[in-house]
Amino acid sequence: GASLTASGTGTTPGTTAAAITGTAGGTVSLGSRPVSLTWGGASAGTDSIHPALLVSQATLSLGGNTFTVMVPGTALGNGVYTLVTTSAAISGTVNPTPSFTGGNGLASGATGVVSISGNSVVLTVAGATGGYASWAATQGLTGTAGSALDPAFNADPHKVGIQNGMAWILGADAPGNPAANLRKLPAVSRDGTGEMVLTFDRLAASAASAPLVVQYGDDLGASPWTDFTVGTSGGTTTDGKGVSIAVALAAGSTADYDRITVTIPAGYLATHQKTFARLKATE
Repeated sequence: GASLTASGTGTTPGTTAAAITGTAGGTVSLGSRPVSLTWGGASAGTDSIHPALLVSQATLSLGGNTFTVMVPGTALGNGVYTLVTTSAAISGTVNPTPSFTGGNGLASGATGVVSISGNSVVLTVAGATGGYASWAATQGLTGTAGSALDPAFNADPHKVGIQNGMAWILGADAPGNPAANLRKLPAVSRDGTGEMVLTFDRLAASAASAPLVVQYGDDLGASPWTDFTVGTSGGTTTDGKGVSIAVALAAGSTADYDRITVTIPAGYLATHQKTFARLKATE
């Protein structure tokens, strides 16, 4: 039967995105045909070189389609990966069981489920036995609690002021290398409008198992901090105090990292004598 093919090198609709363009107000129907996707980078699904397939203008109609993903890079760890996204809507159903080619697929112990979430078809991966524990082992953190090789997520065995888990999330070269860790800490600046801006990279594979929270306030003591969770999908969200968090998927220093930008508005800064911000993560 007939087939549709699309390819792209970026994420911009109309130029670089891999897209199937329908008629405005119409329908792109895939029937029950199988759908095959190829990702070319190390961070599938959040890879800025081979992003999700875009169906623009028209509603996407599905009929229990099976999704096969070619993963030539790193096997997929825990997380939510966008397979197809639309600018209109999605009707119908998908086969929840994915298949993989390319020799990698899912990380050890992981399972994957395909589903429809809003205007996207997503692959949810859970149960991978890698993640933080695997990273800690590769860093030689195999000691006992309180030792110089304490592997606990919240431990700081090398006394550098950065806990193991945060070092993993921010992409530190090793928890015992202060210089490497410092290079990965959020960069703080004031923009031309007086806003306070924090930028840093977050390991994409950490988002599902270790949610990252930005905390801000005007006192380092016991007064309440305001929590703002960093999202797992791309885009910008703003809380009730005007603070915004922008997530650019896999747009950081390597294809495995999301670039996070936190903006605290000048209005908030003007009404608080001091402003502090910090990161918190739990596993």
